[in-house]
Amino acid sequence: MKQKLFSNMKRLTSAFAISLLSVTLVVLVLCLTVFKDPQAVAVIGTPSEDSSQSSQPADPDAPNFTLNSKIYFARPDSSGNLLFTNPAENSYKMSVNIILQETDKSVLFTGFVDPGESQEKKKLNVELAEGVYPCIAEITVYDLNTFEPKGTTKAEVTLYIGQKP
Repeated sequence: MKQKLFSNMKRLTSAFAISLLSVTLVVLVLCLTVFKDPQAVAVIGTPSEDSSQSSQPADPDAPNFTLNSKIYFARPDSSGNLLFTNPAENSYKMSVNIILQETDKSVLFTGFVDPGESQEKKKLNVELAEGVYPCIAEITVYDLNTFEPKGTTKAEVTLYIGQKP
């Protein structure tokens, strides 16, 4: 009986050690890849009085969203990693309009994004040459029933076309 109990404990200990090692490796890989640049994905909310971008809006009823601040396009005709999310707890539709700072020209528009939905990838509306483009993202909030605009907030983003950020 002792022999059988001891071999079962050895197996459980081994399984626990392998599980712990696996979790550690996954966390390490994520830290070295996905979370390498903390500014790559910005959580943005309604601007507060002391900052232009905030993850905690001043108004508790104001909608939150996430938007990639460094949008990468492998080629001018490929989709970029917009990573825009309108969380399910919001009670508004949203849209994103990305405008070149240099020319005030709209280069990307999402259309309506419902609460709980995302637009991970999106193509440009116009053709741009390879390069780096500072832009302003205008995030507009709309009433769910009437589709009337309820407000707009802005965030700085950068488009990387054919060049890694």
